[in-house]
Amino acid sequence: MSIASIVDTKLGAHEIISVFCNPEDNYSAVVGFAAAADDDYFVLKHVSTAGTYDGYVLRKKDQVFRVDQKTAYENNLLKLYTSYGQSHACMGIEGGLLPGFLAFAKNGQLVAGIGARDYTGSSVSGFIEKIDAENEMVSLHLLNDNGEFDGYADISFVSIVRMSVDGEKQHRLKVLHQMI
Repeated sequence: MSIASIVDTKLGAHEIISVFCNPEDNYSAVVGFAAAADDDYFVLKHVSTAGTYDGYVLRKKDQVFRVDQKTAYENNLLKLYTSYGQSHACMGIEGGLLPGFLAFAKNGQLVAGIGARDYTGSSVSGFIEKIDAENEMVSLHLLNDNGEFDGYADISFVSIVRMSVDGEKQHRLKVLHQMI
């Protein structure tokens, strides 16, 4: 059993897990409920450090080096999440997980943050414009930190190692964009 396959065992469970994917930072984890997985990726219904809704995150399985479960931290976040009456919508992903997750963001008109290859300066945020499953590419209409359109990026599927959709940062960019 690989370390990443632990995430698969938690699919559909009402249990919060912490998944560590950045070996450069042993204190940084994505935390939430396992929502979907395939051979290459997994999606968590992300929960903030305050126990509130924080969108959805996708990570590449081969990046996982540690999974924490049932610690006091995860148990307390679950209590807070439940007591605040928080919830995540069903994603209804069809087809492959990565193109399905991209379609979820596009169809919901949600801002997506996409990280490619490594963890240093490779993230971009914006609205999904086009998903080209045949050529395994996604086109993103970029947003700058003020929520203004700032060009386009075309990203190959194979380079995507992480995504965040409708999290705190992405939601803030969407609100700023709507104020323009």
